[in-house]
Amino acid sequence: NFKSKDPQTLYHLLFSKEENILWRSCDALYTYSLAGEQNKTELLSMGTVKAAIPHLSSADAATRRSSVMLVNSLAQLEESRAEIREQEVVAALINLLKPEESVITHEHTTKCLFTIADQYTTKSLILENGGIELLVQLITDPDPLVQQNTLETIDLLAVDCQCRISLNEANV
Repeated sequence: NFKSKDPQTLYHLLFSKEENILWRSCDALYTYSLAGEQNKTELLSMGTVKAAIPHLSSADAATRRSSVMLVNSLAQLEESRAEIREQEVVAALINLLKPEESVITHEHTTKCLFTIADQYTTKSLILENGGIELLVQLITDPDPLVQQNTLETIDLLAVDCQCRISLNEANV
């Protein structure tokens, strides 16, 4: 993994064409973001969310995993959520719920969806992109954090009438 005291350098690596550089820079920025809200705010002001979002749909599983970890960490800041609530971002997050993704990817994706699913428009996007069915499948995931995040997200979605109908159709 990359270690740098300068997040600006790591940020610039997010524009590399090399997958191993992309996932390592996402990992390093994720670690940097865990050091506190001030670091998250700094990353947000650099445009890290926007730079990391395209990597959610990478062909490389390690890059998808690392980018969702970073996006989820930054989603904990209210200021970043508008960018993450965009249609194509929600669609990319829903794609990360597929069974072939890793447990870590599922854990961070479900946590990110829970964080942004407090608004009606986001709930609609989750519904429109087939998120209910994929979330329902994750209820029985062996990982307890995936289960918890999934149930909390479904609980938020159940507040909305159309989502409740879809949950009912999925026998939840």
